[in-house]
Amino acid sequence: MLTMYLCGALITAVAAVGGSVRFSDPRTAVSPLTRVLVAVLAGALWPVMAVGALSLIVIVPLLESLGTDSGNKTESSGNKTESDPRTEELVLTGR
Repeated sequence: MLTMYLCGALITAVAAVGGSVRFSDPRTAVSPLTRVLVAVLAGALWPVMAVGALSLIVIVPLLESLGTDSGNKTESSGNKTESDPRTEELVLTGR
């Protein structure tokens, strides 16, 4: 189990360093020490991020299936109706 944790930490740290080099703003001065510290922190906390991502993957569809997503419901003349977000997109884009 320790081997799996350390392998995940190494992969996450390398991805964090690669992402910081690729996606950072070249106008900001970031020291290499800061990048290494952020990479080590990301590597140490990767299980927390993985659990959070998995819970989002499970909880969001569950809430949508229960109908508790308030963003899909609108009121029109006192009656609650579900609006189709694709319809709004079709109207706005002309497709």
